[in-house]
Amino acid sequence: MKNKIFISICLIFTLPINIFTIETHLLNQLRKTNSEYESAVVDLIHRTIGAHHNFDDFIVQIDNDLNMNNLDTFELSMVEENKKLLIKANSAVAASWGFNYYLKYYTNSSIFWSGKNINLDSSQLPIVYEKIRLSSKDYVRFYQNICTYSYSYVWWDWSRWEYEIDWMALNGINMVYAQTAAEFPWIKVLSDMGFTREEIDDFFSGPAYLAWFRMGNLKKFGGPLPDSWHQDQLELQMQILERYRQLGIRYVLPAFAGFVPDQIRRIYPLNNFTTASDWIGFNCNFSCLTMVDPLDPLFSRIGIAYNREVIRLFGASGFYSADVFNEMLPKSGDLEYLAIVNQAVFDSLIAVDETAIWVMQGWVFNQDFWNRTRVEAFLSRIPIGRLIILDLFSETIPHFNDFSSYFGHSFVWNMLHNFGGANGIFGDIQKINLLPDKARLLPNSSMIGIGITMEGIEQNEIMYEFMLEKTWRSTLNGSQFSDWVLNYAARRYTTKNTPYVDQDFPLILIKIINVIYNTYDYQNKQLFTKRPNFSLRPEGISNLEQFYSAWDDLVGKIDHFQSSPLFRYDLIDFSKEVLRYFFDSEYAKLKIAWNQIDLYKFSEISANMIELLDDMEELLGSDDHFLLSHWLNGAKLKGNNRDERALYEFNARSQLTLWGLNSTSEVFDYACKAWSGLVADYYKPRWSVFFKEAELSIIRGEPIDNRLLIENLLLNAEFPFIFSKKDYPLKPIGNSMTIIKKIHAKYRL
Repeated sequence: MKNKIFISICLIFTLPINIFTIETHLLNQLRKTNSEYESAVVDLIHRTIGAHHNFDDFIVQIDNDLNMNNLDTFELSMVEENKKLLIKANSAVAASWGFNYYLKYYTNSSIFWSGKNINLDSSQLPIVYEKIRLSSKDYVRFYQNICTYSYSYVWWDWSRWEYEIDWMALNGINMVYAQTAAEFPWIKVLSDMGFTREEIDDFFSGPAYLAWFRMGNLKKFGGPLPDSWHQDQLELQMQILERYRQLGIRYVLPAFAGFVPDQIRRIYPLNNFTTASDWIGFNCNFSCLTMVDPLDPLFSRIGIAYNREVIRLFGASGFYSADVFNEMLPKSGDLEYLAIVNQAVFDSLIAVDETAIWVMQGWVFNQDFWNRTRVEAFLSRIPIGRLIILDLFSETIPHFNDFSSYFGHSFVWNMLHNFGGANGIFGDIQKINLLPDKARLLPNSSMIGIGITMEGIEQNEIMYEFMLEKTWRSTLNGSQFSDWVLNYAARRYTTKNTPYVDQDFPLILIKIINVIYNTYDYQNKQLFTKRPNFSLRPEGISNLEQFYSAWDDLVGKIDHFQSSPLFRYDLIDFSKEVLRYFFDSEYAKLKIAWNQIDLYKFSEISANMIELLDDMEELLGSDDHFLLSHWLNGAKLKGNNRDERALYEFNARSQLTLWGLNSTSEVFDYACKAWSGLVADYYKPRWSVFFKEAELSIIRGEPIDNRLLIENLLLNAEFPFIFSKKDYPLKPIGNSMTIIKKIHAKYRL
């Protein structure tokens, strides 16, 4: 009977047994009673709407039998003479999602990273005239990337985490990583094994680089971690996990993947170990981690000890993360060896939690090494139903097709989209419109959900808003998509002072979407953020004039929407992109002038480029969302003394800029940001150094000395910023709308 139901709702055509294994496991991980879940959702509603409306007008009812397939479902209807809204759902997440659906589509409200726009008042609630019922197509709606913990969350306190967890539930997210304090269990495990505290400290990277420590790429760099850091993170993790439990969000705890401190050979001289390769040029001082050979009994011993300590501290979640060969190759392509590696990891999990399900990043399969035969062998020892693979970059590099839906193992279709937390605007929204639905319909598909796995958040919100609705929306045609864009604009921009958006808004935004959100050139980040040279490639965006024209139209609406905080945020975001593309255009002219040995023209164009950076700095400095100070201040607030504050500030500044060492040029500016302070004190000085060297080359009639250029960039721009202790304004300066009008008049009129 279940098979017929499953087919009838068109999730998949052939029912793999692993779907119901995982479905049952999800249900069995419930930790609270229905009344506790109801109270938790009411508390979320109160936090969300605050004083805008009486939260008692929302009644939450959890009914576990609302969907016979156990897919998250909510119903919305009016009760008590249309004065109150009844939210009936089969989980706390579904109830929160239903509440957000009501806010979005009945009150034109929006809650996202950039802030809230709540259009409720103290009067009667907008009426739902006919009962609304929505069900998710997916058992899993996943959120996060291991890297997000370093690029976005690293300096957060509980207040910011609380907002984020509310946002997760409001958007129906029901599975996340729980990587905070992943290092804490290691302290006891390694101490019990005989490691000194100095050896343990050398194992961990600094706070801004912990994601790559956790994936076996880095050690030591940016460290050591003070005791106060471990304690702070442990307390924070306890708060995070308790809120996840209150809202019924399943969390994926860290697990042992085989990596250990190098000094293990001192303690276990007769055991077998391998050494990972140098990761992107960090050399073996900071990479080349030691891994216990999976064939050695010590692997199981250490794995069980670490996993047991994780569960002792955090409780058994049922879901665990371990990534064995992230951006590294196995020592052997032997099929038996590959199978044993995964079996060793899995066996150490089920030894401490017999119901454990392993959540694995599919990113590992990006290497050409992983052909069908090797992947099948690698996955072969994990029972079907005990592994979820995050197909991490499904919109661009999907692997589920290459490997026959991972040979029957469950997978989640994810939009990765963002790398390094860079905040340039880009994406391909039509891929998101089409591809998840196609993946669901593949013969013998083992797809169980969708997710967003960006490396950094707080950017390109329209992409994530649209993606998160794919759990219930089907593919939209052109007119349906226009309607969606109109609704998106309405819930972001309407306020009491601007009660409606014009019908031409979708036309304006679709012009922007057709240009900026119609590309996936994700590696080609903002040119002005890159280390300057004459080999840079400007953005390959066509129809930029259409984007500029849409910007003209939005600037023309400033007077009508200037009281809307999210309109201001979006317009600043679009305006910085306009300046970015103007900068690209000037760079192309600059190369021509240099090749023509035209010193006068070169000096004129370079002055224009510096002026563009100055204009961008002024614009970004006028809004709270684009201030470097928040990132740096968040880092310093984690420190309890001067040394800790200095260490954390170095981590924060280093990650944004060189990222690593002078030998790791592959990741220079990988985490670039268009932020006030960073533009003025890092990007602008770099370009100034470059312009001077290029002008001297013209005067001397000689090529640019690249060795000398790099030396000057390091000494006169990059290191001065990375090691600076300069404080930056914590409050915006200037009126954003006035500044945008001035910039628009300067460049477009």
